[in-house]
Amino acid sequence: MIRFFLLFVSYFLALILTGCGSSFEQPASTTNHPGLPGSSPFSSRVEIQIERGRTNPGNDSLELVFHPASDQVVVGENQSFALEDFLRQHNLSPSSPRDAELVFPVEDHHQVQFLKVTDIVRNDDGSLKEAWCQAEAWDTAIAGERLLEAGDPASDPLLKNSIAELLKSQGADGRWSFATNAETSLDNDSSTMPLGFLASSFATAAPDQKELIKAAVKKCAETLLNRQQHDGGWNAYEPTKLGWGGRVPSSFEASAVDGSSPDVTGRVLRALGTARKAGLLDESQERKLDGAVQNACEYLQDSQAPNGSWWSRWIAGYITTPGFVLGGLAEVGVDMNQPWIKKSVDFLKSHQNADGGWGEETFADQDVELAGVGSSTPSQTSLAMWALMSAAGDHSEALDKGAEYLVEAQKDGRWSNNKKLYTTIPGDVYYDSDHNTHCVSAIVLHKYLNR
Repeated sequence: MIRFFLLFVSYFLALILTGCGSSFEQPASTTNHPGLPGSSPFSSRVEIQIERGRTNPGNDSLELVFHPASDQVVVGENQSFALEDFLRQHNLSPSSPRDAELVFPVEDHHQVQFLKVTDIVRNDDGSLKEAWCQAEAWDTAIAGERLLEAGDPASDPLLKNSIAELLKSQGADGRWSFATNAETSLDNDSSTMPLGFLASSFATAAPDQKELIKAAVKKCAETLLNRQQHDGGWNAYEPTKLGWGGRVPSSFEASAVDGSSPDVTGRVLRALGTARKAGLLDESQERKLDGAVQNACEYLQDSQAPNGSWWSRWIAGYITTPGFVLGGLAEVGVDMNQPWIKKSVDFLKSHQNADGGWGEETFADQDVELAGVGSSTPSQTSLAMWALMSAAGDHSEALDKGAEYLVEAQKDGRWSNNKKLYTTIPGDVYYDSDHNTHCVSAIVLHKYLNR
């Protein structure tokens, strides 16, 4: 719950910092600018806060807005500048003093805007802070899954130590936290990767860890099964009857309400399916899972976008969600020939880029017309390929092209997106994770070679 609470608080701090006086009213500058759909004038993570001002109270001033998703400063309707260029042009360094003010003239008007540059989210070296904590449980588990996929036994000393750490950090109700500095913040989504990894490791685990793994998997699975939402999906944190229905929430709604989301639902299904395949669920849990799958399928059909994909709460846009959803459905044994599932396959195949990869910009969070549109990245390509490998039918041509892209995109043995795609607050705050990108790319390439 700590992560969700901090997101909620940071969002309101952003509203306060960018508002006028002590008012909690959102700034009026929510205009969509050319090339920046659904843009927002505030950010709780990036160092710019906007204050509106004018020399003549009788004249309306043009808006000066910072867009964290694109690192663009936009003035009025059609002037945009890259953030670093903008700061450099006006002699402002990344470590400018907290209260430095820049008077920025707007075209030929007698109006000015005041730009405050703050250092509240800077590291000591001036770089932007990527996240407020490290996802140790998730990162450990996905690295372990990568090694298992490559053929390393779970009894290997490295993996055995990783398993021991995950067993030690498991919470009282069987779930895990997003980070080790948030032990009281157990959540469903962060538990899916450790659950799946532990279940996958059971077959080759050291004898002295087998019973511990079995008990941990059963405990986590029971909690996740009991935390399915009333609508059939899963959310990240505490159960709630509040949700977003079939629409994409605003930044405010996503921060205030932890509704079910298709990406979390897919990850939960995959983890539970992996546990069942490993023979680690008891009869009662298997019966619960059958009912949960049926309810989840109804939720996923209800939340499916007209384009055939699903919006993702924790990774920007629509292009990655089929990887989680179809991967989860296949793992729990759903018939993958159903029309609604095939529709998501059609979406992916119609949005493959010329270079063989898949890509999408964070703007898609606010404009569904931009779904699947963007330069290719390893993580988006890998998850699109995961979806196609989970789907029914032969998709070799698309998969071959995707694999060629991943091979070309590898640099010095690693993969990186080189842009922020993972979501904290949709439409406002995103971050990158090279570790997660590298692991999922390697896992998918191995699955591709061995499919």
